[in-house]
Amino acid sequence: MRDRLRQDARYLWYILRHKWHVGRACAREGLFVRAVTHDLSKFCASEWHPYRQYFYGTEGEKNRQANKDGIPAETGCRPFDMAWLMHQHRNDHHPQHWILRKDDGSEEPLPMSEPAMIEMLCDWYGAGAAIHGEASWVRTYKWFKANGSRYPLHPMTRARVHHFLLFKAVEESDPAAHEERVWLGQELVEWRAHHERGVTG
Repeated sequence: MRDRLRQDARYLWYILRHKWHVGRACAREGLFVRAVTHDLSKFCASEWHPYRQYFYGTEGEKNRQANKDGIPAETGCRPFDMAWLMHQHRNDHHPQHWILRKDDGSEEPLPMSEPAMIEMLCDWYGAGAAIHGEASWVRTYKWFKANGSRYPLHPMTRARVHHFLLFKAVEESDPAAHEERVWLGQELVEWRAHHERGVTG
């Protein structure tokens, strides 16, 4: 019983930290309702218990490490998989919420709405802050560059995500961080060239 209460407390502390960072980011983008309602479904018993057990149970440390860059394709835990599926269906800021599953078994990602997409990006930003202890759009952009291809995004949504994160990173970057500024400058040049090719093509 004591171990379970300790797990509950650790998981609650993580969620509150995460919601704080995501909420602040959403509020700065004018998404005040989403700032408050973000991830509230995680307090439902159908999500709370499997999440708490998966991330803070006997194998919690191993699972947190395996999930630090996103939920893996195979978690090996059916209760968590079911809770994760319910969470996706309940929250439109997850790209999986926008997957059209057709009768023939094929899948098609649909364009995300602008508010849902921005909440998703604030979610990534907040997750990085809760895990690493520092909120950073530069870190979020680097994470997207390394991991974004794994996410099922409509091409239009992917382009908007890239644009949003890149400009946030440029805006946030430290003028004294020369190498970082040079790298972001190169990223910006490549993005503009790609955008111009798309417009003129």
